[in-house]
Amino acid sequence: MFTRVFAWIVIAGLAGSALPAEGSTRQGIVYQSGQVSHISPGQARPSSNGSLDCNAPNRPLFRFEETLDTELIELDVRGNAQASVLISVSVLESCFDGTLVFNYRHEAIRGSLGAQGDLRAEPVEPSLQLVATPGAQATSAVIYSAQAPAAFGATLQYRLLATGINFSLQSPDTGNLIGTANRNNLPLVEIRIAGRDSVVEIGDLPLPLDERSADSGRALNRICQAPSPPDFCEVIARAIDEAESDEQRSELSRRVTMAFDAHQVTSIPAISSESAQVQADNVSQRIQTLRNSGPTPTMSLDGLSLSYQGFRLDMNMLPQSLVKRINGENDSSQLLGQPWGFFVNGNISIGDRSRRGRETGYDFDSWGVTSGFDYRFRGGHVAGVAVGYSQYTADLDEDGGGMDSDSWTVQAYGSWLFNDQLYADFTLGYTLSDFELERVVDLTGIGPYGRRIARGSTDGKQFDTSIALNYRIATSGALSFTPYAQFNYARTRIDGFTESGTIFDYRYPSQNFDSYLFSGGVRLARPVSLDRGILVPFADLSMEYEAGLDAYTMQPVLAGSDFEGPLVLVSDPDRYFGRANLGVSFVSLTGTQFFASYSALLFDSSTTRHSLYLGIRLEF
Repeated sequence: MFTRVFAWIVIAGLAGSALPAEGSTRQGIVYQSGQVSHISPGQARPSSNGSLDCNAPNRPLFRFEETLDTELIELDVRGNAQASVLISVSVLESCFDGTLVFNYRHEAIRGSLGAQGDLRAEPVEPSLQLVATPGAQATSAVIYSAQAPAAFGATLQYRLLATGINFSLQSPDTGNLIGTANRNNLPLVEIRIAGRDSVVEIGDLPLPLDERSADSGRALNRICQAPSPPDFCEVIARAIDEAESDEQRSELSRRVTMAFDAHQVTSIPAISSESAQVQADNVSQRIQTLRNSGPTPTMSLDGLSLSYQGFRLDMNMLPQSLVKRINGENDSSQLLGQPWGFFVNGNISIGDRSRRGRETGYDFDSWGVTSGFDYRFRGGHVAGVAVGYSQYTADLDEDGGGMDSDSWTVQAYGSWLFNDQLYADFTLGYTLSDFELERVVDLTGIGPYGRRIARGSTDGKQFDTSIALNYRIATSGALSFTPYAQFNYARTRIDGFTESGTIFDYRYPSQNFDSYLFSGGVRLARPVSLDRGILVPFADLSMEYEAGLDAYTMQPVLAGSDFEGPLVLVSDPDRYFGRANLGVSFVSLTGTQFFASYSALLFDSSTTRHSLYLGIRLEF
């Protein structure tokens, strides 16, 4: 008794694990000819008390009632992999004594049955045996196990059919009645195995889960749930479903969402601004060299700096008395040369930028060379033009790929001297840049895709202008300090482009953004006279505020289609940051100048930068 109760509890539990539909009950009358007259569910049923006319010409044998607890079973390999159906048959009336056997079988409409198939049914051909006595009843359970999922977006389909009823009855007037009533493969239950409607289950992604990965997975699912999804949807879904462990499934899901992510493109706006800044720094260095230093030297060659927006030491850090001493006491000095000047400046930058919001972090290095001519007017005013070239290379974090940029810049610049203390500097520049983006699409372990590189190239244009006011104060103790304030405006456009080389190639829209940078600080210098020249320790402290560059989004589209990829979010920049520069300069009496300085970026939560500036300046 206990064993039977336990078995029914197990069967009931399996039935509850599926997605059940309502059950059904039908009645039928079996005749000696083998005909079965069914009364379908929902139709009026004949009375169970004496409705059979056992002497009728068509000779009815018995009336039965058949009940199934569900008409539909939906299985999911990862969710509801097992379920059952209960078949119950009872005899309502019988004209003769004997035995009855109700037979059933399964049919695969789409899919395969059996131990090696998509669906296992136990038993495959159920049957119920009972005596032909009113009130007799028999029950059987069929247990289903999903062995494999359907293809992505498809459904495997099977049916449980009623085939026939074998009867062996004893008739008092004709003897034994033995035969089979044909039920014509009457469909009773439909069994389905659903394919995944989501390529990536967000819950499969490894923790800690960020919104960038979740959005990438949701965007992929949205594309693959379209009426005509791309072919890669089925391949990816099958690979994830066939993962051998939860850890492998999690890793494949992570790999897919990273490959489908498009936030690597967020490195382009920052790289565009920084590439142009390399040239602005070189021109700024030239302007600072010219400030209040008398007529322009014929030529100056500045050394290379290991800095980002590096500090530039200039002659205005020296008191005018020392400048005059350098220019006057040594006839070989050319600091008071011709009004025309020529210069070549170099800049080398190294650093890293951590991930900000959903943006990709990266390590970078760059270099730039700027060359130009300028003319010093009477009164100390200066105007010039410069042309520069720079290269920028970034390695994206998290095996994201890389970015290379080549830029050409043309700038006009100048300095206007109001008096010995107050002067204004200005620049006006235009930069053309080429960008080459390599984005890693790593689908190793997923179908034939493997690890590929999505390559894209685009152009950028930037217009920028700046103005700075400087006020130099020299003390009686030879210490000089120069408070200054500067404003810089830049407008940048990045053209749209399309990647190639992978199944996840994107078509990106163009980007436009404006930057407004306000700076304020002070430069300090304390010259020390030596036998062979002047040693000048110096410091430059500044605070900066960047407006504009507000957060914005862009929506890439899968190349060659209208399917939208994940939404890409470019974050607000760090608005407030500072800069500290410490160094020393040595100026010989012949005008040769050596530099060494250390620069640190302050209060920027996304960028850490320690810079060393080394250089030499020669006068001819």
